[in-house]
Amino acid sequence: MPQQQYAQYVDSETYVIKRPDSNGVNWGDPFGDGVWRSSWFYASLIVIRALDAAAYAKIKSEHDVDVTLAGQFLEYFRDHCLSNGGWQLPKTTQDFSRDQLVPLLYLFAVVAKHAPEFKATALDILKSLTNLEEQDKGVSVSSKGTIGRNIAYMIDVLCDDARYDLNYRTSDMTAWLVFALGNITDAKSNRRAAYKALFGLALQAHSLTGWLQTGGLDASNEYSVFNALGAVSLQCIAWGKDDGDVKDWRSNFGVHADAGWGPAFLLVAGRSVSDANIDDYATAHITRNLDNDIIMAQRPTKIRDGILTPDLKGGPEQWLTLDYIILKALRLLWA
Repeated sequence: MPQQQYAQYVDSETYVIKRPDSNGVNWGDPFGDGVWRSSWFYASLIVIRALDAAAYAKIKSEHDVDVTLAGQFLEYFRDHCLSNGGWQLPKTTQDFSRDQLVPLLYLFAVVAKHAPEFKATALDILKSLTNLEEQDKGVSVSSKGTIGRNIAYMIDVLCDDARYDLNYRTSDMTAWLVFALGNITDAKSNRRAAYKALFGLALQAHSLTGWLQTGGLDASNEYSVFNALGAVSLQCIAWGKDDGDVKDWRSNFGVHADAGWGPAFLLVAGRSVSDANIDDYATAHITRNLDNDIIMAQRPTKIRDGILTPDLKGGPEQWLTLDYIILKALRLLWA
Protein backbone atom coordinates (compact mmCIF):
# COMPACT_ATOMS: atom_id res chain seq x y z
CA MET A 1 0.00 0.00 0.00
CA PRO A 2 1.49 3.41 -0.97
CA GLN A 3 2.56 5.69 1.86
CA GLN A 4 -0.22 8.09 2.73
CA GLN A 5 0.26 11.86 2.72
CA TYR A 6 -1.39 14.73 4.56
CA ALA A 7 -2.13 16.15 1.10
CA GLN A 8 -4.82 13.49 0.61
CA TYR A 9 -7.02 15.34 3.10
CA VAL A 10 -6.76 18.82 1.53
CA ASP A 11 -9.85 19.90 -0.40
CA SER A 12 -8.77 21.49 -3.68
CA GLU A 13 -11.39 24.26 -3.54
CA THR A 14 -11.65 25.27 0.12
CA TYR A 15 -8.29 23.94 1.38
CA VAL A 16 -10.18 22.47 4.32
CA ILE A 17 -8.58 19.43 5.92
CA LYS A 18 -11.31 16.82 5.43
CA ARG A 19 -12.17 13.54 7.06
CA PRO A 20 -11.35 10.44 4.99
CA ASP A 21 -13.56 9.89 1.97
CA SER A 22 -13.46 6.12 1.85
CA ASN A 23 -15.38 3.79 -0.43
CA GLY A 24 -17.85 1.74 1.56
CA VAL A 25 -16.87 3.12 4.98
CA ASN A 26 -18.95 5.94 6.44
CA TRP A 27 -16.73 8.50 8.16
CA GLY A 28 -19.57 11.03 8.18
CA ASP A 29 -19.60 14.39 6.46
CA PRO A 30 -16.07 14.90 5.04
CA PHE A 31 -16.35 18.64 5.76
CA GLY A 32 -17.82 18.26 9.24
CA ASP A 33 -15.69 20.09 11.85
CA GLY A 34 -13.58 21.32 8.95
CA VAL A 35 -12.52 24.62 10.52
CA TRP A 36 -11.59 22.87 13.76
CA ARG A 37 -9.45 20.25 11.99
CA SER A 38 -7.91 22.72 9.54
CA SER A 39 -7.06 25.28 12.22
CA TRP A 40 -5.22 22.74 14.35
CA PHE A 41 -3.35 21.40 11.33
CA TYR A 42 -2.35 24.70 9.74
CA ALA A 43 -1.43 26.40 13.04
CA SER A 44 0.82 23.45 13.81
CA LEU A 45 2.40 23.44 10.36
CA ILE A 46 3.23 27.15 10.62
CA VAL A 47 4.81 26.66 14.06
CA ILE A 48 6.97 23.85 12.69
CA ARG A 49 8.10 26.02 9.77
CA ALA A 50 9.06 28.81 12.16
CA LEU A 51 10.81 26.77 14.83
CA ASP A 52 12.19 23.62 13.14
CA ALA A 53 13.15 24.20 9.52
CA ALA A 54 14.48 20.66 9.02
CA ALA A 55 11.27 19.05 10.27
CA TYR A 56 9.20 21.36 8.09
CA ALA A 57 11.26 20.54 5.00
CA LYS A 58 10.80 16.82 5.66
CA ILE A 59 7.03 17.17 6.09
CA LYS A 60 6.80 19.32 2.97
CA SER A 61 8.75 16.77 0.92
CA GLU A 62 7.04 13.64 2.21
CA HIS A 63 3.47 14.93 2.43
CA ASP A 64 3.20 17.53 -0.36
CA VAL A 65 1.89 20.25 1.98
CA ASP A 66 3.22 23.66 2.90
CA VAL A 67 2.02 26.74 4.75
CA THR A 68 0.67 28.43 1.63
CA LEU A 69 -2.32 26.11 2.07
CA ALA A 70 -3.06 27.89 5.36
CA GLY A 71 -3.29 31.20 3.56
CA GLN A 72 -5.58 29.73 0.92
CA PHE A 73 -7.81 28.21 3.61
CA LEU A 74 -8.11 31.57 5.39
CA GLU A 75 -8.85 33.38 2.12
CA TYR A 76 -11.62 30.94 1.23
CA PHE A 77 -13.10 31.23 4.70
CA ARG A 78 -13.00 35.04 4.57
CA ASP A 79 -14.52 35.22 1.10
CA HIS A 80 -17.27 32.60 1.47
CA CYS A 81 -18.15 31.93 5.10
CA LEU A 82 -18.62 35.28 6.88
CA SER A 83 -21.79 37.32 7.28
CA ASN A 84 -23.33 39.88 9.61
CA GLY A 85 -25.66 37.20 10.91
CA GLY A 86 -23.01 34.64 11.79
CA TRP A 87 -20.49 32.33 10.18
CA GLN A 88 -20.77 29.15 8.14
CA LEU A 89 -18.53 26.14 7.83
CA PRO A 90 -17.24 25.45 4.31
CA LYS A 91 -19.33 22.99 2.29
CA THR A 92 -21.48 21.73 5.16
CA THR A 93 -24.69 22.68 6.92
CA GLN A 94 -23.18 22.06 10.37
CA ASP A 95 -23.55 25.06 12.67
CA PHE A 96 -20.45 27.06 13.45
CA SER A 97 -19.63 26.55 17.14
CA ARG A 98 -17.26 27.60 19.89
CA ASP A 99 -15.33 24.39 19.32
CA GLN A 100 -14.57 25.56 15.78
CA LEU A 101 -13.73 29.07 16.98
CA VAL A 102 -11.15 28.28 19.67
CA PRO A 103 -8.58 26.55 17.41
CA LEU A 104 -9.22 29.23 14.74
CA LEU A 105 -8.19 31.87 17.30
CA TYR A 106 -5.11 29.77 18.04
CA LEU A 107 -4.34 29.84 14.31
CA PHE A 108 -4.71 33.64 14.34
CA ALA A 109 -2.16 33.89 17.16
CA VAL A 110 0.27 31.68 15.24
CA VAL A 111 -0.21 33.76 12.08
CA ALA A 112 0.41 37.02 13.94
CA LYS A 113 3.65 35.65 15.38
CA HIS A 114 5.01 33.43 12.63
CA ALA A 115 3.21 34.01 9.30
CA PRO A 116 2.87 37.73 8.56
CA GLU A 117 2.06 36.96 4.93
CA PHE A 118 -1.40 35.78 6.05
CA LYS A 119 -2.00 38.42 8.69
CA ALA A 120 -4.17 40.73 6.56
CA THR A 121 -6.57 37.87 5.79
CA ALA A 122 -6.75 36.83 9.43
CA LEU A 123 -7.40 40.46 10.38
CA ASP A 124 -10.39 40.61 8.03
CA ILE A 125 -11.88 37.54 9.71
CA LEU A 126 -11.16 38.92 13.18
CA LYS A 127 -12.91 42.17 12.25
CA SER A 128 -15.98 40.16 11.26
CA LEU A 129 -15.86 38.41 14.64
CA THR A 130 -15.66 41.68 16.58
CA ASN A 131 -18.56 43.04 14.53
CA LEU A 132 -20.65 40.09 15.66
CA GLU A 133 -19.53 40.74 19.23
CA GLU A 134 -20.54 44.40 19.03
CA GLN A 135 -24.03 43.32 17.90
CA ASP A 136 -24.23 40.74 20.71
CA LYS A 137 -24.35 37.91 18.17
CA GLY A 138 -22.62 34.56 18.28
CA VAL A 139 -20.79 32.83 15.47
CA SER A 140 -24.08 31.07 14.72
CA VAL A 141 -27.67 31.12 15.97
CA SER A 142 -27.09 27.75 17.61
CA SER A 143 -26.60 27.73 21.37
CA LYS A 144 -23.16 26.32 20.64
CA GLY A 145 -22.35 29.49 18.70
CA THR A 146 -22.54 31.79 21.72
CA ILE A 147 -19.17 33.43 22.44
CA GLY A 148 -18.44 33.10 26.15
CA ARG A 149 -16.52 35.81 27.97
CA ASN A 150 -13.68 33.36 28.59
CA ILE A 151 -13.26 33.15 24.81
CA ALA A 152 -13.66 36.93 24.64
CA TYR A 153 -10.40 37.17 26.61
CA MET A 154 -8.64 35.32 23.78
CA ILE A 155 -10.15 37.75 21.26
CA ASP A 156 -9.09 40.72 23.39
CA VAL A 157 -5.50 39.45 23.50
CA LEU A 158 -5.49 39.02 19.72
CA CYS A 159 -6.72 42.61 19.30
CA ASP A 160 -3.69 44.01 21.18
CA ASP A 161 -1.30 46.31 19.33
CA ALA A 162 1.37 43.61 19.32
CA ARG A 163 -0.86 41.30 17.30
CA TYR A 164 -3.74 42.71 15.21
CA ASP A 165 -4.05 46.27 16.60
CA LEU A 166 -7.85 46.20 16.49
CA ASN A 167 -10.34 48.12 18.61
CA TYR A 168 -12.34 45.35 20.30
CA ARG A 169 -15.94 46.51 20.58
CA THR A 170 -18.34 44.39 22.60
CA SER A 171 -22.02 44.75 23.37
CA ASP A 172 -21.29 45.06 27.10
CA MET A 173 -18.96 48.05 26.72
CA THR A 174 -21.69 50.52 27.70
CA ALA A 175 -21.93 48.87 31.11
CA TRP A 176 -18.17 48.92 31.54
CA LEU A 177 -18.12 52.63 30.64
CA VAL A 178 -20.76 53.39 33.27
CA PHE A 179 -18.77 51.50 35.87
CA ALA A 180 -15.62 53.44 34.86
CA LEU A 181 -17.44 56.82 34.91
CA GLY A 182 -16.99 57.22 31.17
CA ASN A 183 -13.23 56.62 31.11
CA ILE A 184 -12.68 54.38 28.09
CA THR A 185 -9.19 53.30 29.16
CA ASP A 186 -10.42 52.19 32.57
CA ALA A 187 -13.48 50.53 31.02
CA LYS A 188 -11.32 48.45 28.69
CA SER A 189 -8.94 47.58 31.51
CA ASN A 190 -11.77 46.45 33.79
CA ARG A 191 -13.39 44.45 30.99
CA ARG A 192 -10.07 42.77 30.24
CA ALA A 193 -9.57 41.82 33.89
CA ALA A 194 -13.05 40.31 34.12
CA TYR A 195 -12.66 38.33 30.91
CA LYS A 196 -9.23 37.12 32.03
CA ALA A 197 -10.67 35.89 35.32
CA LEU A 198 -13.36 33.97 33.46
CA PHE A 199 -10.72 32.45 31.17
CA GLY A 200 -8.90 31.15 34.23
CA LEU A 201 -12.11 29.82 35.77
CA ALA A 202 -12.95 27.94 32.57
CA LEU A 203 -9.57 26.22 32.70
CA GLN A 204 -10.13 25.31 36.33
CA ALA A 205 -13.43 23.74 35.28
CA HIS A 206 -11.56 21.67 32.71
CA SER A 207 -9.16 20.62 35.46
CA LEU A 208 -12.15 19.51 37.53
CA THR A 209 -13.38 17.51 34.55
CA GLY A 210 -10.08 15.66 34.46
CA TRP A 211 -10.27 14.94 38.17
CA LEU A 212 -13.86 13.67 37.92
CA GLN A 213 -13.08 11.45 34.96
CA THR A 214 -10.23 9.79 36.81
CA GLY A 215 -13.02 8.64 39.13
CA GLY A 216 -15.09 7.37 36.24
CA LEU A 217 -17.46 10.34 35.94
CA ASP A 218 -18.13 12.04 32.60
CA ALA A 219 -18.55 15.72 33.48
CA SER A 220 -17.77 17.54 30.26
CA ASN A 221 -16.95 17.28 26.58
CA GLU A 222 -13.35 16.07 26.31
CA TYR A 223 -13.28 17.52 22.79
CA SER A 224 -13.60 20.97 24.39
CA VAL A 225 -10.92 20.14 26.96
CA PHE A 226 -8.57 19.23 24.10
CA ASN A 227 -9.38 22.54 22.40
CA ALA A 228 -8.40 24.30 25.63
CA LEU A 229 -4.83 23.21 24.88
CA GLY A 230 -5.04 25.56 21.90
CA ALA A 231 -6.47 28.33 24.07
CA VAL A 232 -3.55 28.12 26.50
CA SER A 233 -1.05 27.76 23.65
CA LEU A 234 -2.43 31.04 22.26
CA GLN A 235 -1.50 32.65 25.58
CA CYS A 236 1.94 31.02 25.45
CA ILE A 237 2.51 32.62 22.04
CA ALA A 238 1.31 35.99 23.32
CA TRP A 239 3.12 36.16 26.66
CA GLY A 240 5.75 33.40 26.67
CA LYS A 241 5.79 30.13 28.59
CA ASP A 242 7.59 31.71 31.56
CA ASP A 243 4.82 34.25 32.21
CA GLY A 244 3.23 33.68 35.62
CA ASP A 245 -0.33 33.53 34.33
CA VAL A 246 0.65 31.13 31.56
CA LYS A 247 2.31 28.86 34.12
CA ASP A 248 -0.86 28.88 36.21
CA TRP A 249 -3.08 28.19 33.20
CA ARG A 250 -1.01 25.29 31.91
CA SER A 251 -0.92 23.73 35.38
CA ASN A 252 -4.64 22.99 35.06
CA PHE A 253 -3.77 20.20 32.63
CA GLY A 254 -1.54 18.39 35.11
CA VAL A 255 -4.43 16.24 36.30
CA HIS A 256 -5.16 15.15 32.73
CA ALA A 257 -1.50 14.48 31.99
CA ASP A 258 -1.05 12.38 35.10
CA ALA A 259 -4.27 10.46 34.35
CA GLY A 260 -2.90 9.27 30.99
CA TRP A 261 -4.76 11.58 28.62
CA GLY A 262 -1.93 11.40 26.12
CA PRO A 263 1.13 13.31 24.90
CA ALA A 264 -0.69 16.52 23.93
CA PHE A 265 -1.75 17.01 27.56
CA LEU A 266 1.67 15.97 28.81
CA LEU A 267 3.37 18.58 26.63
CA VAL A 268 1.15 21.50 27.60
CA ALA A 269 1.25 20.51 31.29
CA GLY A 270 5.05 20.52 31.20
CA ARG A 271 5.55 16.79 31.65
CA SER A 272 8.26 14.81 29.88
CA VAL A 273 7.56 13.34 26.45
CA SER A 274 10.37 11.68 24.51
CA ASP A 275 11.17 12.59 20.92
CA ALA A 276 10.72 8.92 20.06
CA ASN A 277 7.18 8.97 21.43
CA ILE A 278 6.29 11.99 19.28
CA ASP A 279 8.02 10.53 16.23
CA ASP A 280 5.99 7.33 16.62
CA TYR A 281 2.90 9.36 15.69
CA ALA A 282 4.42 10.36 12.33
CA THR A 283 3.22 7.03 10.93
CA ALA A 284 0.20 6.47 13.18
CA HIS A 285 -3.01 5.41 11.46
CA ILE A 286 -6.61 5.00 12.56
CA THR A 287 -9.66 3.04 11.44
CA ARG A 288 -13.31 4.03 11.42
CA ASN A 289 -14.25 1.47 14.06
CA LEU A 290 -11.87 3.23 16.48
CA ASP A 291 -13.14 6.78 15.90
CA ASN A 292 -14.77 9.08 13.35
CA ASP A 293 -11.90 11.53 12.89
CA ILE A 294 -8.16 11.64 12.20
CA ILE A 295 -6.97 13.51 15.30
CA MET A 296 -6.60 11.02 18.10
CA ALA A 297 -5.65 13.66 20.69
CA GLN A 298 -9.25 14.91 20.80
CA ARG A 299 -10.27 11.56 22.35
CA PRO A 300 -8.04 11.54 25.43
CA THR A 301 -10.04 8.99 27.39
CA LYS A 302 -9.69 6.55 24.48
CA ILE A 303 -5.93 7.18 24.68
CA ARG A 304 -6.04 6.67 28.45
CA ASP A 305 -7.92 3.41 28.00
CA GLY A 306 -5.53 2.10 25.34
CA ILE A 307 -8.10 2.20 22.55
CA LEU A 308 -6.24 4.79 20.50
CA THR A 309 -2.49 4.22 20.12
CA PRO A 310 0.13 4.97 17.45
CA ASP A 311 0.55 1.23 16.80
CA LEU A 312 -1.39 1.00 13.51
CA LYS A 313 1.08 1.77 10.72
CA GLY A 314 -0.98 1.47 7.54
CA GLY A 315 -3.11 -1.16 5.90
CA PRO A 316 -6.59 -1.70 4.45
CA GLU A 317 -8.97 1.01 5.64
CA GLN A 318 -6.33 2.55 7.89
CA TRP A 319 -5.89 6.31 7.61
CA LEU A 320 -2.95 8.51 8.55
CA THR A 321 -3.64 10.68 11.59
CA LEU A 322 -2.71 14.34 12.06
CA ASP A 323 -1.37 13.86 15.56
CA TYR A 324 2.32 14.09 14.73
CA ILE A 325 1.95 17.61 13.33
CA ILE A 326 0.01 18.76 16.40
CA LEU A 327 2.38 17.14 18.90
CA LYS A 328 5.49 18.41 17.13
CA ALA A 329 4.17 21.97 17.24
CA LEU A 330 3.19 21.74 20.90
CA ARG A 331 6.67 20.43 21.70
CA LEU A 332 8.25 23.40 19.91
CA LEU A 333 5.95 25.98 21.51
CA TRP A 334 6.36 24.71 25.06
CA ALA A 335 10.00 23.56 24.94
